[in-house]
Amino acid sequence: MSGPVDAAAMPAPTHAADAPSRRRRVSRVLVPLGFLVTALVIPAFTRQWDDRQKAQELKASLVRRMAAATTSALVSHGDVTFGKGPDSLVLPPSSSALTSTVKDWERSSFAIESELSTFLGQGVLERWQAYNTQMELFFIVLGNPTDEKNVEELALRLGYSPGQAASKAQDAVSTGLGANTIREQEYIDFNTALVGSEQDVARAVLVSHVNGYSTDFADFLRDLRPPWP
Repeated sequence: MSGPVDAAAMPAPTHAADAPSRRRRVSRVLVPLGFLVTALVIPAFTRQWDDRQKAQELKASLVRRMAAATTSALVSHGDVTFGKGPDSLVLPPSSSALTSTVKDWERSSFAIESELSTFLGQGVLERWQAYNTQMELFFIVLGNPTDEKNVEELALRLGYSPGQAASKAQDAVSTGLGANTIREQEYIDFNTALVGSEQDVARAVLVSHVNGYSTDFADFLRDLRPPWP
């Protein structure tokens, strides 16, 4: 009859048999996780990287075209002449020159407006439409620079206070000594204000989200949605 078994002398239990089971459990977690990273996360990162570059290029292109259209419209009025005598009036540009400038502006503005509507939404579009109205009124003033009502309306739309706008309107119909200098300065002031308005729209373009492009965190989360139902 054998004596009691010494527990200390017994071999320690091994867990080697449990290792395959643990590996299977880990694999069941890692394999789906790796699939999700490969199928969803990496493509989402890649798309956002590409789309951010494309969105910036689109906005930069729009800003360049806006500036070019404005510069062309304003600079093309080099044939506006200012009388030399003390009581001279500003002579409007020739009707053919003004008509050509207006048509060029309308084509450029319409193309820009179409892209703003498609890619940048209503807010920026309305800013550009308001600016387009300022430019159209400026062309009207150029055609008749002594029209007091239109000069005042243009000044108001460009952000002048009612008092300043009324003063601009009075300058438009002024005669006598220095009238030409006054109107020339008025023309320069309106040019400067119009460039400022265009730059305001440009700044709005540059900070806007581009529709159809993945550029922010909300877009990234949407990109993580699986393509299957």
